[in-house]
Amino acid sequence: MYVIEHIRYKYACKQCEATVVTADKDTFAPIEKGLAGAGLLAQVITSKYADHQPLYRLEGIFRRHDVKIPRSTMCDWMAQIADILYPLVDLMKQRVLASKVIHTDDTPVKVQDASLDKTRIGRIWIYCGDANDPYHVYDYMATCCREGPDDFLGNFTGYLQVDAFGGYDGIYLSKPIIEVLCNAHARRKFYEARKHDSLISHTVLAYYKQLYAIGKEIKACSAAEKQAVRQARSARQSIIA
Repeated sequence: MYVIEHIRYKYACKQCEATVVTADKDTFAPIEKGLAGAGLLAQVITSKYADHQPLYRLEGIFRRHDVKIPRSTMCDWMAQIADILYPLVDLMKQRVLASKVIHTDDTPVKVQDASLDKTRIGRIWIYCGDANDPYHVYDYMATCCREGPDDFLGNFTGYLQVDAFGGYDGIYLSKPIIEVLCNAHARRKFYEARKHDSLISHTVLAYYKQLYAIGKEIKACSAAEKQAVRQARSARQSIIA
């Protein structure tokens, strides 16, 4: 941690003491009149969102370096940087919507609400692009309903891989989107059923293990090669079964 001091001299005419001129800034501050440089802001953002360090922990880490940065200040930085980065996020969204395949799912999060005496549940949806547009965009919604993904997807045309959430059904009917279900969710049901019908559930889980082994073998192959191998070997596995 270090501090850079910028000295900006002011000049004026000695005779009339008018026409005061101040030297221009030689650096760009991401936050107007903010003390934090781009490096410190990047450190806080990366620590919080990539390394999962809450702001109160970052406050303690900085304190060990004899630097006092209250978590309230860092929270304000996050809000201001979010506004600055919005054009970049919007560009990432456009790239994700240009994908041939989009993967999406929602995660429940606790949200503070001044109108309640306790937290409520909100939803954060993630939208993942394909290999040609490898971006992840998060979209917050107050509730778990169809309007969230419906608005985000807009005029998207292609494949949408999701779970069995009923809110997607209307999207498939109203948009030219091809439904691709999640095999991991299907496998989970057989895993949960292993205590009730062990023979069937373990048999299916064994088939899944074989399919996953095929996927691991062809991980480095192109998309076309993966599709050909999956169709050929998966069909052979089902015949053997």
